[in-house]
Amino acid sequence: MNGSARNSPRLVLFDVDGTLVETGGAGRIAFVEVLEAMFPETGFEDAVAGVRFQGKTDPVIIDEIVRNAGVSDRFSTRAGEFWSRYVATLGEVLSRPGLRRRALPGVVAMLEDLEGRAGVYLGLQTGNVEAGARAKLEAIGLGRFFPEGGFASDHWDRRELVRMARDKLARRSRRSRRSWSETRSTTSPARGPTASAPSRWTAAGSRGPSSKRRDRTRCSTISPTSRPCAPLCSTGSDPPFTFDQLS
Repeated sequence: MNGSARNSPRLVLFDVDGTLVETGGAGRIAFVEVLEAMFPETGFEDAVAGVRFQGKTDPVIIDEIVRNAGVSDRFSTRAGEFWSRYVATLGEVLSRPGLRRRALPGVVAMLEDLEGRAGVYLGLQTGNVEAGARAKLEAIGLGRFFPEGGFASDHWDRRELVRMARDKLARRSRRSRRSWSETRSTTSPARGPTASAPSRWTAAGSRGPSSKRRDRTRCSTISPTSRPCAPLCSTGSDPPFTFDQLS
């Protein structure tokens, strides 16, 4: 990494579920409880069981569930009601005794370390709607680290969320989008780097991984992989990684 890149501001975006926190399936529980309350004549357990949640935004997940349950048309006229009730129910579910909720190992130390580093900005890039993401983080005491992000309430397509998070944080820092010096990553602070993991997004303005022309604007995205976290966790002044190593 050259000197100017090292001294430029960096944006590091984190996913929420399975990356920062574990919430005992609170989102799934809240989805089912609200849908069953709104459509009591319809069973949703089988409809939910047939949906893969990982990597999807909340609106896409709900769309698949209501289609599986055969209530898609009726749901479309009550979608606003559903999301309001979901956020309220999620907060209640997260407060239930016995629900397994925690920050994943190493997360707090890593966030505190990054937060204290000059030129580093933390944000979220998550398939949760914003109120849902914030409810999960606040329940575990992590909300203070993330002033902005890209959420499913901004756009249903997860590929758009990196750009939205970047633009929000750029505006917040009073910098143009082009000022960010960013590095792409598929690393989890709780599970470590996976160098061979495929990129699931392309930075705005780039022509993709095979292009010789690269957009100057890039971004670190932290999302679940499969290894333990220790190499990325540090409370010292000089953590054992650089942003180059997050790519």
